[in-house]
Amino acid sequence: LLAAFETETGEQTWTRVRGPLRASKRYFDFSRYETDNGEKTCPAVIGAHFAAGTSDGRGFPLVKEGDSMKAWLDFVMRAAGRVAMPVVGTRTLPKEVALCHGPKVPFLATGLTDPLSTPNVLPVQVVQLGQFGILGLPFEVTTMSGRRLAETVINAGSALGLEHVVIAAHSNAYTGYMTTHEEYQAQHYEGGSTHFGPHQLAAVRHAVSAMLTSMAKADANLLPGEVAARDVHATSGLDHIAFEVFNSVGRTAFTHEKDSLIVPPWTTLGAVYDQTKASVLHRGERFEATFWCGLPQNSQVTVESFCDLQQQQGSEGGAWQTVARDHDWNIRFRYSTKMLKFGVCTCEWHIPRDDNEGQLPAGPQTYRMVMRGLLASDSAANGVKLYTGVSKTFTVDSTPKDSYSIDRDDKVNDHEGLKSILI
Repeated sequence: LLAAFETETGEQTWTRVRGPLRASKRYFDFSRYETDNGEKTCPAVIGAHFAAGTSDGRGFPLVKEGDSMKAWLDFVMRAAGRVAMPVVGTRTLPKEVALCHGPKVPFLATGLTDPLSTPNVLPVQVVQLGQFGILGLPFEVTTMSGRRLAETVINAGSALGLEHVVIAAHSNAYTGYMTTHEEYQAQHYEGGSTHFGPHQLAAVRHAVSAMLTSMAKADANLLPGEVAARDVHATSGLDHIAFEVFNSVGRTAFTHEKDSLIVPPWTTLGAVYDQTKASVLHRGERFEATFWCGLPQNSQVTVESFCDLQQQQGSEGGAWQTVARDHDWNIRFRYSTKMLKFGVCTCEWHIPRDDNEGQLPAGPQTYRMVMRGLLASDSAANGVKLYTGVSKTFTVDSTPKDSYSIDRDDKVNDHEGLKSILI
């Protein structure tokens, strides 16, 4: 097995992978982690400078990165927080938590809500491929944070023979950014989005070092700060997750998720909202169907696939067989909000242009799209509600077509302007 890596000078070097294959994944409570040096993390709080957006824009007007406007920003954001905090489930921010996060100007205490809007128990994963290491973290890691983490892995992993490391951000979970202590002091967008305070990086480096030492000793005992993985399931209150404040303020402010509020009164969960108008499609074209739906995160553990492409077997009236799911390259799924309150889920099939993109049966074939979701009930005693949506049937001719187009039903063709989140 050969591997290529690029040096800092841009040169590519090939080397033979040698040594064992190992992997370790541990869970830590980063809301109250303490290193050997006394550095402590804090319950998650999103700072006011999160609202500034990144340096290339997309932030709220008048809110700027850094400390230059801190005096007035502190006043405005504390006032805004008094309005926003009840929406996300907490009315006051304890003084000790605010001090722990300094110099961050607190805005949303997402680690003090019930249920938690920012998970406190998060996975850290280390994979060894011979002399190569992969560090999987649930954060967006700044460049300098990544350099310091790589240094930790190389030093602590020397007993394992690690010589090179790749930092795999956004792995296994996601909880904002991770900056260095110095970057955190500046309170730019990334610092405001570092949820667990100025010592978050120090805590992660400490946990990673302990993991690597444990791997070298083949020690399976609990590490300092390690806890059991959180049991995430649909009846744990996910039906009113406060994360929706970032998805749609209206949806969070007005919705306590009951069936009558998930969709407009004139329709039902799983009903078709919009779909491709054409009934006969060719290679290179696209079919999509949009359904009224609940939050996708209600279903992330229970539902294996949000979108299934099904093909009818034999003649009309034949059985339906699933031929592609949302993990397939040509199937796409996205969630949007409608009227600031109601959810719609879209399933797309990008029909392969040729056999290199995907083979199709010869001759015309009949298909349909099936969307699946889950809605948590108000209590565990009521269980959960599974629902499905089924599109119209359509025919795909395997004959190639040069143009790539989509035609939607005229009566509800008003998707322009919807805020979509690609799942």
